[in-house]
Amino acid sequence: MVVGTVVSVHRSKAGNIYLNFGADYPHQTFSGAILNPRDPAFNQLDTLAGKRVGVRGMIKNYKGKRKS
Repeated sequence: MVVGTVVSVHRSKAGNIYLNFGADYPHQTFSGAILNPRDPAFNQLDTLAGKRVGVRGMIKNYKGKRKS
């Protein structure tokens, strides 16, 4: 689990959601990715900016950086 303050929430054109921690993209220290979210509860993630949250899941590198 990674715990930190969400600096920004981004929704891609494909519908994926990215929670950026530490700084805005592209200078974030960590990003949590929710790919192809189907649950309507994910529509409320925009309210997480500025809040301390925990992200649990698989952590892997993406383009030389770690993503979950």
